[in-house]
Amino acid sequence: MLRRMHYHKAMMGRWPPGTEGIEMYVNGQQMTMKKGMSLKELLQKEGYDIQRVAVEKNGNIVQKGSFDTEILSDSDRIEIVCFVGGG
Repeated sequence: MLRRMHYHKAMMGRWPPGTEGIEMYVNGQQMTMKKGMSLKELLQKEGYDIQRVAVEKNGNIVQKGSFDTEILSDSDRIEIVCFVGGG
């Protein structure tokens, strides 16, 4: 069974002085993230189990082995699908 997780948290506050944020879409929801953040960091920050997700970035499947080297950019479109058990 697949379950699509949506981003529901609003971004609180602003980035510290001297840092930049980037705008992207995660599962159709616009969000602002730290510039230079990896896909793995995004997944961990949002509480995903990296072993139980499939990720598409701008229409391309990202291999699990590339999560830590796949750097997020302004205007990226990320789709995350979680695998869950049950019947």
